[in-house]
Amino acid sequence: MSKRGVLFPGQGAQVVGMGRDVYDSSPAGRAVFEAADRVLPFCLSEIIFSGPQEKLTETDISQPAILTTSIALAEATAEAGWDRTAAACAGLSLGEYSALVFAGALDIEDAIMLVHRRGTYMREAGRKTPGGMLSVIGLDDAAVTEIVSAASSSGVIAAANLNCPGQVVLSGEMSALKAADALAVGKGAMKTVFLQVDGAFHSPLMTEAAEKLASDLESVTIKPPRVPFVANVTAGFTGAP
Repeated sequence: MSKRGVLFPGQGAQVVGMGRDVYDSSPAGRAVFEAADRVLPFCLSEIIFSGPQEKLTETDISQPAILTTSIALAEATAEAGWDRTAAACAGLSLGEYSALVFAGALDIEDAIMLVHRRGTYMREAGRKTPGGMLSVIGLDDAAVTEIVSAASSSGVIAAANLNCPGQVVLSGEMSALKAADALAVGKGAMKTVFLQVDGAFHSPLMTEAAEKLASDLESVTIKPPRVPFVANVTAGFTGAP
């Protein structure tokens, strides 16, 4: 029997109307959207289903929206008879919170509250010091390290996401990212893409946001995951064997 892993998406996966079929057809899925509407000071489901896209893309909206839709889908499929047994679960950035809910480590209402605050803090940090993110494809880690070092003379920049060999996302001030973009092209990168985000996520420019979120994390209970969970920071397993 093959083993199954469950992977949850991060910010940027949002689209107006996502999950509406689940809301309409699955009581279990609808309950997740209703939980979000209770926890948050606005009707999240209305924004998810009706938009506009610009509103849904705002960091403090998109983060709880993606988490809510992800867990609603998981609950709906379980309700329909899907075997939720998994060998592992993980999530890209924001998706870690969805994975922790799936694994039973976080309650859904706590997770929705946390990611809304996470998005709020990140958006505030982005307004305070504008920045962005740049995906570099087709260069090895050594070449990217050289690019970051050279571009740092133009502003704050860091290798934020080591997604896989040959695909690294840089994060920082736009002046430094533009310098890095030119350097990456000069080194023969297959492709560079400026991501559609409104801040320098996973970079030193998010330090203040991280400190605020750390205080919020102290107020919630995080239980040992029932499904082995792969953390982004270590790329290693934690939780149930």
